[in-house]
Amino acid sequence: GADVVVSTDTKAINGHSDVLFGHVTSRNPDIAARVRDWRETAGGIPGPFEAWLVHRGLETLEVRFDRMCSSAETIARRLKGHRAVSGLRFPGLEGDASHNLARAQMERFGF
Repeated sequence: GADVVVSTDTKAINGHSDVLFGHVTSRNPDIAARVRDWRETAGGIPGPFEAWLVHRGLETLEVRFDRMCSSAETIARRLKGHRAVSGLRFPGLEGDASHNLARAQMERFGF
């Protein structure tokens, strides 16, 4: 339902800290064309080496994503039980206001 999604690909997708990368996507062809025009005018087009660096990181994305999500779930449970923490929000916790929606929409609850 989003008109535009802007995402960083620097760490999670790439898996390294050796390139700055991101993407913008939209199903609306007019918005996508405006983003393309701006990108070409502003010069925000990655070079072949930067694209290769991010592509290289995709090889381990599945393993890294699984571990990041598992770590986030473990940390959230521990923080929820800690006396110094109040107001914790994580959709993977059953008491979270977003839990039912996230469970319906997602396989994992993110990191």
